[in-house]
Amino acid sequence: MVPESGEVISVFLGRPTEEVITGEIEWFDLYDFLSGVAYRGIILPELRRQVRNAELLSRCFEFVELLLMSPVDSIHAAAYFEVIEPLLGDEQLVVASLPLLGEEAARLMLSELDATRVSDATRKAIAEYL
Repeated sequence: MVPESGEVISVFLGRPTEEVITGEIEWFDLYDFLSGVAYRGIILPELRRQVRNAELLSRCFEFVELLLMSPVDSIHAAAYFEVIEPLLGDEQLVVASLPLLGEEAARLMLSELDATRVSDATRKAIAEYL
């Protein structure tokens, strides 16, 4: 879903990209993987860019959405705690990411976002989602 992640995964795992692409990798912690690769490695840098690649972010959030829909609680929790929850710490990230999130991710974000504690500018920017 996100072939651009190959190099980030390679650095994260300390393995050559070829091994990562072929799937010949050892077990890894999903929490660490989502935090290091998905959030800090791809999503956060892209959200902080002046000109964002909305298509790349949409694919990243589509992947996160699939994890959030998992019937396995640990997978769902990892996606929430390592990708969605960190976005809540910065109003600019909320505004930038909310239009790109899938239904479940947006629902979770909005359920945790206290609209009375965000700036007027943020409330206006996300008004259609509240």
